[in-house]
Amino acid sequence: MMTQMPPIPNHVAIVETDRTLVSPYKLFMAAKKLSRYSDLQTALKELSDKPDLVLLSTSLPIQDQVRVLERVKQLSTDHLIPVMFVINFLTPISVVPGTDWGRKIGVIHALSSTDEIYATLCRVLE
Repeated sequence: MMTQMPPIPNHVAIVETDRTLVSPYKLFMAAKKLSRYSDLQTALKELSDKPDLVLLSTSLPIQDQVRVLERVKQLSTDHLIPVMFVINFLTPISVVPGTDWGRKIGVIHALSSTDEIYATLCRVLE
């Protein structure tokens, strides 16, 4: 049974080192503004326009993920910006930092079904 597609947030920021990874990001291409960062320094520098959702690769070293989360928290003035961690199974080791992020957090991966991604998106956007 297909989950009804939730509205895609207006501004989606993707922090992903693997430029060839398309899935699951293709589902977010409908965003009015899509910002994609392939390295930490660029993400930290350019992640200034408050996104509505952040997709964060678990392929980044844990310290880098924490730095991105700290930056996103700085941008979260009236509410926490939802974060979805993305696991790339082509990376030998992926790490997801331990946080509940105000229950505005989810985990998806390259093999996630469309229904699974939409369900996770609906939950983090509640």
